[in-house]
Amino acid sequence: VNQPQTTSNHEFFTEKTLDQFYNELLPAVEPSLTSLLEYEDQKFLYHVYKNILNRKPDPLSIKHYSHLLRIGRISRIEVIGDLLRSKEKNILNRPLKGIWWRYMREKIFKVPLIGYLLDLLYVLVTLPIRKREINKRLSKQNADHLKAMAEIYAKVEQLEYQLEKTK
Repeated sequence: VNQPQTTSNHEFFTEKTLDQFYNELLPAVEPSLTSLLEYEDQKFLYHVYKNILNRKPDPLSIKHYSHLLRIGRISRIEVIGDLLRSKEKNILNRPLKGIWWRYMREKIFKVPLIGYLLDLLYVLVTLPIRKREINKRLSKQNADHLKAMAEIYAKVEQLEYQLEKTK
């Protein structure tokens, strides 16, 4: 007797949700790198496949890329770059601005010795920018603290005045 194949509620819910997400929420539009990076996990993969390859990802690709992303072996930038470099993408010829520099940087920084040296150079070059950002945040925090202290001081003076008045 053949019984219908059952799936757990979790698998059905996830599959149905992702299919709905793919079919209803992902119009084929010219994507931007920022819009593609807004999503996480499987929604990210569905979004990237839809916008770059104009199709739904196959289950093996979802499993493969999800695993690599989860263990940190590959970044979302690299997933996008890999799909853009695929033969299938070349047929569609869909451009994506701003990806190639970031993709190459991700790949080069993973080369053992060269990647370490380039990472160190990148940190040294961006150090003045980071310092300015930190100083801006500290200045704002100091200004906020001074304002709060001035408010407290004004309240204390007001309370002292009221206390003297009642004597």
